Amino acid sequence: MLDRELTQDDLGKYFRTRGGEKVCLTGFRVQNPFTDEVIEYPIIVSFEHGKEMFLTTNGYRISSRTISIRDIVAEWKEPREWWVNIYEEGPSILQPTKKEADESCTPQRIACIKVTEGEGL
Repeated sequence: MLDRELTQDDLGKYFRTRGGEKVCLTGFRVQNPFTDEVIEYPIIVSFEHGKEMFLTTNGYRISSRTISIRDIVAEWKEPREWWVNIYEEGPSILQPTKKEADESCTPQRIACIKVTEGEGL
C-alpha cells in the first residue's frame, strides 16, 4: 500500500498497482450535485488499456473489501533495461547498452540478451 494518502497534487501522476499495471490519477474529489457535498473519494485512475477505476484516498479499490491486484502500491517508475552476455558457465555482469555488452564479451559467448527490470532472467 502507499505510504501516504493521494491528494490533488497527484493528478496526472502515474502509479503502479499491486498487479504491476501502470495507472494515471485522472480525477479527485467530486461534488454531489444534489447536496453540494464534496466527496473525498472516489479517486479516479485510468489504465493504459482505457478502463477506469475508483479508489479511496489511501489507494484501495472501492469495490473490494480485501486486498486487490488493482490497489495502488507505489508511484510508477519506468523499468530499467540492461544487456547481459550469456556463457556456458552462466550470465556475466549487466551492461547498460548492447554495444557495451558486445565490447566486453569473450569468444565463448553463447548469446546476448536484453533484461528488463521486473521480468526476471
